Amino acid sequence: MKKWEYQLLVELWDHEKGRFYWADHEIDPRDSQERLDALAQEGWEILSAFPCGGRVTQHNYLLRRPLDESVPSASFG
Repeated sequence: MKKWEYQLLVELWDHEKGRFYWADHEIDPRDSQERLDALAQEGWEILSAFPCGGRVTQHNYLLRRPLDESVPSASFG
């Protein structure tokens, strides 16, 4: 059975600056298309894209890619 790695990418609206920014990397200047294209090059695919907030002040992108099973997972204990 294939194992997956998931990521939630969040783009937020900055009312003062009048532009969107990335929750995980505020100074990343790329727009959503540029960033999603770069992630696709790393093997990520979009499962879902959905707005959040009454006036679309947040964009959410749920991504997944196959987990590299050649890398041993961390074990705790």
